[in-house]
This record gives sequence, structure tokens and C-alpha cells, in this order.
Amino acid sequence: MSNSKSFFLVFEGLNGSGKTTLTKLLADRVCHYAEGLEAGHYTEEPHKHSAAHSYIRDVLDKNLIVSPRALELAFAVNRQDHCDRHIMPKLMRPKQLVVCDRYVLSSMVYQDVGAGGYLEVLDLNKRVLEPDLTIFLDVPLDVIPLRLASRKKDPDIFSLDYIKYRKKYFEMIPHARKLGPVEIVPAGGPLEVVYSNVVEVLKSYAAPLSDWLIPILDRSLK
Repeated sequence: MSNSKSFFLVFEGLNGSGKTTLTKLLADRVCHYAEGLEAGHYTEEPHKHSAAHSYIRDVLDKNLIVSPRALELAFAVNRQDHCDRHIMPKLMRPKQLVVCDRYVLSSMVYQDVGAGGYLEVLDLNKRVLEPDLTIFLDVPLDVIPLRLASRKKDPDIFSLDYIKYRKKYFEMIPHARKLGPVEIVPAGGPLEVVYSNVVEVLKSYAAPLSDWLIPILDRSLK
């Protein structure tokens, strides 16, 4: 019997790692090839249509200065609302792929500022849905500044110290793996190569959980 379970995938990585491009690409391809159904869903964090987004955006864009603790709480509230009202309702339907640009691992890397460190972040996020798979897109340090420089938008408060945050990702990934699978995919090459590597990893997790995804993922990127 075909497994029609929906699948929750998260992309993580530094700004400039290609998260948004791959998140949207996967969601669009699933929509296109899933027998005309709206089965692929792109979303991101902080989520624009969830609680505290404007507050978070003002902080990230350096329009507002707040305490690290306040920002940590704002992200947790935004994520809980995002999960409850946007992610979960989609995943409760059969044969749906929800692909999210950033999730709890990002907070473990960027918001573990309290005395409890990442454990405090996990406690604040203990009621949100765990992804079926998290993929960390690992980009070489010499590629990140080139990609950031090509953007028209000014970098946010977390973009500049990318050496620090790449190191932090690798420190946090072993802890995140205690909650669910996290795979590292090299992402410094051309989009076609990175996409192919992402698909191979995703297929290995989708096969036992959501095998309806496999024929879609097997289609070549054109």
C-alpha cells in the first residue's frame, strides 16, 4: 500500500546558502508534478503572517534595538503561531510537502542567549512540530561574502558574522539530531548539483514515510 503521509522538510544554513531558492524550487516542483494538486508548500521564518513578525523584522533590519531575550521570545511566539495555523493544517492532509526556510535549529544557533543556552531555546519550542528531515546547506566561507555582495538588500544583523555562525551550526547540529534527523549537504556548487544532492538525501527519508514523493523527486531538473 502506498504511503500517503505528508512530509515536513526544513532547510537551514547561513544567509547566502541558497535556502530560499531550494525551498521554493522543491515546493514549486511538487505542485507542478503532483497530478494537478496543490501539494507543495513554501514557507519561511520568521513567518510574515504569524505573531510578532513586524517586531522581529524591525530588529533584523536594525530599525529597532531590543534585548536578546526579547528577540528569543519573539521568535518562539512567531514559530508556535506559524506551526499551529499554517504548517499543521497543511500536513494533516494526505500527500503534502511543506518546505520551510529556517526553523528551530536557526534559533539554537542565533538565539541561544539566555543562561540556559540552546536548552532554553528547545524548552521554548517544545510544543512545535518536529520536521521529518532538516537539511543544512553548507557553503564554503569564501563563497558566502560573494553571494551576500550580489544582493540588493542590506545585510541583516546576522549576515555579517558568518564565520561565527557557521561554527555555531556545527556545534548545534549534534544536539538537534537528538530530536530528529539532520543531514549536511554541500551547497557551494551550481544549483543543479546542489539540487541533485538534496534530492538524493530527501528520497532516502521520503521512501519509508511518504513514497508518493519519489516519482516527483526522480524527475530531472530542467
